Amino acid sequence: MTCHTFEKVRVEIAPPVEIGRAGGRLWFPNFHRFDAGRILCAPTLSEDKGQGEWPVALFVTEDAGARWRRLRDLPCYGMGSVPQESGRLLMQPYELWPLRPGARREAAGRGTLLSLGAGGDAALERVPVRYLGFPRDIQEYNGNQLLVLANGPLLRLPDGRLHGTLYGKFIGDELYSLWSVVSADNGLTWEY
Repeated sequence: MTCHTFEKVRVEIAPPVEIGRAGGRLWFPNFHRFDAGRILCAPTLSEDKGQGEWPVALFVTEDAGARWRRLRDLPCYGMGSVPQESGRLLMQPYELWPLRPGARREAAGRGTLLSLGAGGDAALERVPVRYLGFPRDIQEYNGNQLLVLANGPLLRLPDGRLHGTLYGKFIGDELYSLWSVVSADNGLTWEY
């Protein structure tokens, strides 16, 4: 049996701070640390249904959340993000498609490589993110998509790889499953 000792930590809770507003929807927010001084908040602007890429509003704070400003809208919602050596942030896709026509055990989506300039501007580049090695065929979803969705934060493992989770359904399954994936290339390719 292992016993852990924890230090006492003082936690202070401040009054709520408004991050932003939008007409219609502004929900399912995800927070992403861009660098030591900036945190991003990316809530989706669309309804909760299969639709491909979900547009988001991108907000940034440079003072630990005391004040937020809207940077721009992004074409693709994603819950997980990975800092890249280039100083950019790779925001993972949410909904996925077959990697090739007819492929049911390999999926892909377009991630967003995000750069933030010193002047506060945001630039993005869309890049493919692949999910490989599923042991069974995945069900179809929303037309030509696969019923596999990236749904959680990413964890850096002791060996340097990333761990993430997906949920979805294999063909013939009644219930959703939660799947574990790992990446050895900093979030561009994931293995079941």
